Amino acid sequence: MAEIKARVHSLESFGTVDGPGVRMVVFMQGCPMRCLYCHNPDTWGIEGGTEMTVDEILAQYDRNVSFYKRGGITVTGGEPLLQMDFVIELYPILGFGNRLDLHRFQSSGIRKYYFSFESNYE
Repeated sequence: MAEIKARVHSLESFGTVDGPGVRMVVFMQGCPMRCLYCHNPDTWGIEGGTEMTVDEILAQYDRNVSFYKRGGITVTGGEPLLQMDFVIELYPILGFGNRLDLHRFQSSGIRKYYFSFESNYE
């Protein structure tokens, strides 16, 4: 099976506003919403960012894991579910206590996985 890669806009190693505790924040690249007051319009284009694997994200997390004991990882964006296969691969590895910030991007395929994902891992 091929390793899944995602386009990641950036990583924040010491996030304090994207969930409880100190967190690593993964900003995914790409969002079709174009919200008027978006805080991250530089994440809109799907072609930007850096390709990363789940293992690369976890290696970054492991560098500072002692700071994340009461926190975890938040995946936000952009719209994380534009790269749904990557998010689905990442979250079971992380376990509970991690967050997925969505922007209610609705398409039949994404809605199907969103509810399945939420009911299994939230």
